[in-house]
Amino acid sequence: MKYFTISKVNKGEFRDKGSKFFAFLHPIESLYSYKVNLQYHKSAHPKACHVCSAYRLYSNGQLDEYSSDDGEPRGSSGSPILNTIKRHEIINVSLFVVRYFGGTKLGIPGLINAYGAGAEDALLNISKIVWRPTIVILVEHGYEHVNIMSLLIAKFEGKIIDQVFGEFIETRVQLNEGSGIAFDKALFERSNGKLSVKR
Repeated sequence: MKYFTISKVNKGEFRDKGSKFFAFLHPIESLYSYKVNLQYHKSAHPKACHVCSAYRLYSNGQLDEYSSDDGEPRGSSGSPILNTIKRHEIINVSLFVVRYFGGTKLGIPGLINAYGAGAEDALLNISKIVWRPTIVILVEHGYEHVNIMSLLIAKFEGKIIDQVFGEFIETRVQLNEGSGIAFDKALFERSNGKLSVKR
């Protein structure tokens, strides 16, 4: 099946009977990213009564899906958010819908509609990117090998996830799944046998 993802945050909103539903769609690469974003929205909206959410994440060869009602009636909020994400066939995203209560209860059908509509608004007119499965590799290298690393990362359309600078540089690189062996071979050859992928 063909999946898509996104590269930047997008926002949406929906209002019903005084309640306001603000939606925030984030690209994520890990469960940690989802948790960080969740804490951010809870801190940024201290007067909100609920921060409901969902994510779809491809990790370790499996597609992980999750939703949270955050105190709303079960199935009334997290599931509509997740179903909206699934309908758009996007992965490696998290979607948060922040509710400010307007004084009138919406009932479960009203909540399903409101959370789904808020989520849908955040997905309107987004720039979808065709998603390809990726792997993350670690390379430990000297400062004299920075240029070789940069050239190979560009050649293999990789992306630096993080770097730790010490006596050596530890560079974590995200590559398209299936490129790991070829990258390792090219790295070994370009560095005259001095460098190889650690994991």
